[in-house]
Amino acid sequence: MRLLKSLCLCMLTLAGLGGFAANAQTSDGPRLVAQLASGQVIACAYSSDGRTVLTGGREGKARLWDVATGEELQSFQGEAWITHASVSSDNRNVLTVSILDDKTAVQLWDKPSGKQLGRISPLAGNLVFGLNSADGSTITTANWVEKDDQGNKLPAGGGAKIQMWNVVTGKELSHFLVPGAGAVGMLTVVSPDGRKLFSGDGNGPAIWDVETGKLLLRLGNSDGVVSAAAFSADGSKVAWGTIPGVVQLWDLGTGKQIQRFAADGPSMFIGSVQSVSISPDGSRVLAASNDDDARLWDAATGKQLTLFQASDDRINAAVNCAAISPDGTQALTAADDQTARLWDVKSGKELQRLIGQADEVAALAFVDGGLGIVEVSGTGMVWLWDAGSGKALLRPMVSSSSAPAPAPGSAATTLPVSTAAGSYLSPVVLSPDGGRVFLAGFHGEQGVWDVQTGKEIQSFPPPNLAFSAVDFSPDGSKLLSANHGPTFSLWDVGTGKEIQHFTVDPGFRPSILYPEGDFRDGVEHLALSPDGHAALTSDSEGSTRLWNVDTGKQVRVLKVKTYEDLAVGFSPDSSKLITENVDGSATLREAKSGKDLQHFGKASAPSFSADGHRVLMGGSIWNVDTGKELQSFEVPSGSEPAWTLSPDGSKVLMGTQDGATKLWDATTGKELATLYCLRDGTWAVVDPEYHFDTGNIDGTVALHWVNDGDPVRVSPLAAFKDGHYTPGLLKYILSGQQLPPVQ
Repeated sequence: MRLLKSLCLCMLTLAGLGGFAANAQTSDGPRLVAQLASGQVIACAYSSDGRTVLTGGREGKARLWDVATGEELQSFQGEAWITHASVSSDNRNVLTVSILDDKTAVQLWDKPSGKQLGRISPLAGNLVFGLNSADGSTITTANWVEKDDQGNKLPAGGGAKIQMWNVVTGKELSHFLVPGAGAVGMLTVVSPDGRKLFSGDGNGPAIWDVETGKLLLRLGNSDGVVSAAAFSADGSKVAWGTIPGVVQLWDLGTGKQIQRFAADGPSMFIGSVQSVSISPDGSRVLAASNDDDARLWDAATGKQLTLFQASDDRINAAVNCAAISPDGTQALTAADDQTARLWDVKSGKELQRLIGQADEVAALAFVDGGLGIVEVSGTGMVWLWDAGSGKALLRPMVSSSSAPAPAPGSAATTLPVSTAAGSYLSPVVLSPDGGRVFLAGFHGEQGVWDVQTGKEIQSFPPPNLAFSAVDFSPDGSKLLSANHGPTFSLWDVGTGKEIQHFTVDPGFRPSILYPEGDFRDGVEHLALSPDGHAALTSDSEGSTRLWNVDTGKQVRVLKVKTYEDLAVGFSPDSSKLITENVDGSATLREAKSGKDLQHFGKASAPSFSADGHRVLMGGSIWNVDTGKELQSFEVPSGSEPAWTLSPDGSKVLMGTQDGATKLWDATTGKELATLYCLRDGTWAVVDPEYHFDTGNIDGTVALHWVNDGDPVRVSPLAAFKDGHYTPGLLKYILSGQQLPPVQ
C-alpha cells in the first residue's frame, strides 16, 4: 500500500540510477510518486538545511518538495485543511495542523517515510505556530476559555488557555492562562527556542514566558487586529502584520519598535497580512498579503527591496504564506491560485513553481459492463478508459459553435467549454451509463455533451438557467435541474425543451417570521428515478420531498426543518428511495407508501449495484436487505470525493480532490489500482505491487521513483521499466486476471 499512499508527478532526473536500482526490491526500496497537488495552498515552510520545502492546504495534504528540481518527495495526509506545516529543526520530522470547522488535529510525521509518529486533537481554536523542541514533538496550543482551573469565571469575558503538549505521547506538559476578552481572537507564536510566546489580541501584542506564564512585555500597537507574526531566528525580535496591511518589527531586548512597514498610495495596496517571516540574519522582513503579492523589506531602512507577484489569479489572489530560506537567498510563497513558488530574493525571479499536474475528479462512471471507465475532472477534461486495451483517451468536449469534434482516437488536449483556461466547472454530472456529461462554467456556459464523440448535444443558455444541481435519466435523454431557487425543471436533452416544471410550496409562512421569503426552500440536491416517473429533492431548509414527474405535483414531504442540505437517491427499480438524516445516517423507504425499510450508518449520494442489493454511501458498501455494513474504504480528509459502484457490485471507484482515482475490490477492500489523468493529456495506472502502465513510457510522463533512504534523489519512471511496465494493466485488473509478481 505504500505506493498508493504517496504518488506524485514531476520532471525527470537520471542522477545516481545505478546504485538506486540495486535497492529496488528491499523493504526500504523506491516508491513511485506522482505530483498531483491541487487546491488552495495555505501553509509553507523550509527545512533547516534548505534542501526541501513543505506546503499544505485545502486538499488536506502536506507535501514535501525538492528545492532544486521542484519534484515532490513525500506527502502527509491530514484530517482536514492543512493550516500550518513545519519541519523540525533536526530535519527529521514534519508537523502538520489540520483545522476545519470544529475539527482540529496536530500530527507529527517521520519525514522520509511519511509514517505518523504521534497525534493530538486539542479543542478547536487558535493553534500556536511554532515547534518547541528540535524533533518537533513538543507543541503549544491556545484556546479561548471562560473559567480558570478552579472553575472561577475569568474577568472581561474570558481568556486564552495556553497548553504545551507532547505530540508523541498525547499528554499535556503544562499550561497557563492569558486573561482578557481579546483572547477570543488571539494569534499566538512560539519563539524558536520554545521559551517565549507572542500573543496578539484585543489588548495589543504581548510577550509571555512559556514556562511560567508570566507577562514579559506589552508591545504598543495602533495598526489594527494582528493577523500574522514571527520571531527572528535568535528570538530577539518579533514582527507582526495586521488586517489593515501594516507590518511592525520590534526589538524584545529594548522593548522598542525597530521599523514600521506600510504601502504608500493606491498602487501599493497590501490588504490583510497573511504571513510574516524574518530572514535568518534578521536583516529583512517578508510579508504575504491577500492582494496577490509578497513583499521583502530592509529591516534597517524600511525600504521595500523586492515585490513577488505570487498569484496569477486575480479573483483568488490571496498569498497565504511566505518564508525565507535558511541561507537567505530564496523565498517561498503559497497562494490561493493552487501554486507554491520559489523565488530568488535578490532578483525577484521565479525559480520553481510547485504545482500539481491533475485536477480534482468531479464525476465517474463504469461502462461496458464494468470493464471500462469514464472520468471527468473539475475543469471538464473527459477521459475514456477503454475496456479492450486499458488505455485512456482524452476526449475534448467541443461546443456546437466550435470546430467539429476530432475523430475517435485522435490526439486532442483542449476543452473549449469554460472561457477561462483552468477554470473549475460546477456542477459536473455524468449520466448513469457514462454516455453523456453535463458541464457548467463560471461564465454562464452550460450544456450536455456526448462522451464518445465529444459533440455538444444541447446547450442551456442563461439568463435564469444557471443550474446548480443536475441529474440524468439512465439513458441521458432527460435532465432534471435546479438553480438554488424554489423551482426546478425536467428537460428533454434532444430538443432542449422543458417537459415539466416544479415549484416548492413552503406552506404557511408569516412574513413577520420569514421576511426573507422562500430562499430557505431553494433546491440543493435532487434525483430522478430510473423509470422517470418520480423525483426527489432536498432544500436548504432541510425538507426532503417526493414528486410526481408526470403531473409536477408534490407527493409528500419526508423531512422538515433540519436546516441541512441532505443527499437523496432512488433504487435501480425506482420502488425505493434513500434520504439522508440529520445525524449523517440514511434511511431506505418504500417510494409508494413512504414506509421505512432499512437504516444505514452513513449517508451520501447513493450508488447502487444493478440488482439493487448493494449500495455505496459514505465510503462504505451496505447490504440493502439487512442494513449491514459490508466494507468500508478510506475517505481523504477534508474532501468530498466522487464515488461509484460497478454494476455487479464487485468494484468501487473513488475520485479524489488531488486528482487520483482509486479502484478497490468491493468484497475484500483491497486496493487494486490508482488511475491518473493529467493536465498535459498523459495518463498512468499503478497497482500496489508496482506494476504500471502509461501512454508515454519513453516520454515525459514523469512519475518518478523516490528512495526513503535518500529522498532528495529521484529516478525516472523508465528506470524500472523491466518487470514493472505492464501495458494494458487496467484491462487485466478490471477483468480479474492475476498478474505475476514484480521481479
